[in-house]
Amino acid sequence: MKSSILQALWRRVHFRGYASKKRLEFVSSTSSSNPIKSSPFKPSSIAVPLATFALGVWQTKRRTWKLNLIQELTESQNKPPIELPATPEECRSVEYQKSLIKNGGDVHSSSGLMGSNSSSGWWCVNPFKLSNRDEVILINRGWIPLNSPEGYNQEKNQYTPPIKPDAEVIHTRNVPVIAEKLGTSPIYLDSCETVPGGPIGGQTRVTLANDHFSYMLTWFSLSGITFYMWLKKFALRK
Repeated sequence: MKSSILQALWRRVHFRGYASKKRLEFVSSTSSSNPIKSSPFKPSSIAVPLATFALGVWQTKRRTWKLNLIQELTESQNKPPIELPATPEECRSVEYQKSLIKNGGDVHSSSGLMGSNSSSGWWCVNPFKLSNRDEVILINRGWIPLNSPEGYNQEKNQYTPPIKPDAEVIHTRNVPVIAEKLGTSPIYLDSCETVPGGPIGGQTRVTLANDHFSYMLTWFSLSGITFYMWLKKFALRK
């Protein structure tokens, strides 16, 4: 009788332990086969479309500013010539506007060749004595092909050399450095005309990059796409 009771208790305990083990295995396998999926989109993700929209607005303002600047430069170039201002500070206020100057006599034969972004030639910069006041300024007489000036037809290195005031060739348009080298005032003009047999004048180039419209479309497109994804995930779900 006692042994039969013990056997019954052992079977009951063994069955419960076996059932608990199976239950644990079932829960474990169910959990592993259906993992919890986490979404990268959260309610705070609304910051992405808002930020990209703000960048689009910023590019819109930049585009308006650039268009106004281009219009101002174009109008300055089309204005009638004026008398050259007396100081470099006043010259900056009429930048890209034409000025009438007269030669007051030869100063000296010093000149400088200034390198450009192209390897096909140089700009010839000379001192210029003004006739209406005792002042010498800088004037870019124009373009000289690379093989024209004797002694300056060497091949250009891939590295742009630093500015050297004691060198004949200057590779950057740094007006104070050129003025110190040639002994003139720091006023720099581009010649609009070409002297027969001389450098090619009219080298003033006013080009401003205006890619703000494409940037504006990019940011507004990203803002619209991310905002739609946010609405679909949170605001439009049932």
